Amino acid sequence: MSQLRDLSAVDALYASGYFGPKAHEAPEFYWASLMGALLPYKDDEGRPLGEEMAPSHVQAGVPMEMRECPYAGSRRKHAHPMNVSSLRQFNQHWPAVVGGLAVLRNAYLKQAQRPLDGPITMVDLWKFSRLGVALSAYLLRRGQLPLQDGHLPAVTAILYRMLLGINRVAHLQVLIIISAGLYDQMEALDPAVLYEFTDANELFIGMNSVCAGPRGLIEDSFRVLISGQLPPQADPGPVSALVSRPFLEYGNLLMGLDAQKYLFGVRATSLAHELSRQLSQPRAGEPGPGELAAALEAYQRRTEEQVSSLAREVAAAEQEVRERTVRDLERFRAELDQEQHAISGQGLGAQTRELEALTFPEDTPARVMALLEKARPAGPALRPFAEALTEYLRLERANLAIFERLQGRIEHALGRDGATLQLGNTDVMKAFGPKLRDFASEFFRLDIQSGAQRTVLRHGADTLVL
Repeated sequence: MSQLRDLSAVDALYASGYFGPKAHEAPEFYWASLMGALLPYKDDEGRPLGEEMAPSHVQAGVPMEMRECPYAGSRRKHAHPMNVSSLRQFNQHWPAVVGGLAVLRNAYLKQAQRPLDGPITMVDLWKFSRLGVALSAYLLRRGQLPLQDGHLPAVTAILYRMLLGINRVAHLQVLIIISAGLYDQMEALDPAVLYEFTDANELFIGMNSVCAGPRGLIEDSFRVLISGQLPPQADPGPVSALVSRPFLEYGNLLMGLDAQKYLFGVRATSLAHELSRQLSQPRAGEPGPGELAAALEAYQRRTEEQVSSLAREVAAAEQEVRERTVRDLERFRAELDQEQHAISGQGLGAQTRELEALTFPEDTPARVMALLEKARPAGPALRPFAEALTEYLRLERANLAIFERLQGRIEHALGRDGATLQLGNTDVMKAFGPKLRDFASEFFRLDIQSGAQRTVLRHGADTLVL
């Protein structure tokens, strides 16, 4: 038995900004993740939502009993201990927790006008788990009677931790399904198979601890999310009192924000990688790689850790895989929007398609190329670079407008109408890391200011407005 004491590594992560802003500090667009936005908050029993992943000043004085894990599989006698104090709280609230799992699942399906006894896919498991993680965020952020730090019901804090783990499993499975082109062939879910997948992929092992839940409890949790059936001891009352139509609207919109971020990240990163391949591996008769190609390749290596791993993996894949991934992500987004329309009566699909159809005048690449030529002549590589940069700037502007509208709808679901978000290129850097625009600014010494309404490129006295 031990008390986890050395939290210097955890505190260093917070100091570095790794977890992003807290839920109260910035709108949802800026959150690095739902996990990171909520880790430092406490429930009404004084326990941090993030348990041993909360910063040291939040953990101070909180019982945090850590023991070697006895369970079979990847966790057994692992170097990371399991959090017995967290498990003890979990067991005390188990009837409300397992009841809450069914409430979240069934309320979402009912409001989305889907049958409660219909087939449940891995994508649905992702949705249900994401919804449960979002419940604490909604209670903290809602406009009417928001809960303060230290007042979140313990059951919502437990659901947050538990469903973070399940969402981790579902997220990896969905990525595998999409990358393999199996979106239309998702198999029926089996709790035992899900447990074995989780264990085999070491998803029970966290940054400084292992999951403390025994196998039976974990499989029961999967089973309730799949079937929606309440076990005899379940108490749905506590979570039923917290789940409302505005919350379901909010949870769905957060998922839509995730989907849009995935799409933009994949498209923008793939665009830069394809350009780099084109410049570094010219076809017969084309000029060989030059200074621009070498600089772009070096920039991508230098900044790759700041870019989403999903976006990097898709960008590095074959064209067929990239196209299929984008197509399936679009399908996922469309499913969420259809459910949003059922929940709130107002989807975002038509507006999103309209914004994504944004075009620049035909001469825009030539105008961009002329400005780049003045800034720093780069030979034959300049034309394809100007074309790719133009496409990136078009993509960025369209997505800035989409993200503004999504955040506006999120604020409406929270009952916080009147709050508006105006995004620009610095916000893209915060949320997605460096993009092709940032390389162009560095290499050509340009000042590029982007927004949802216009984009301005400047070099010295020369200005180009798109």
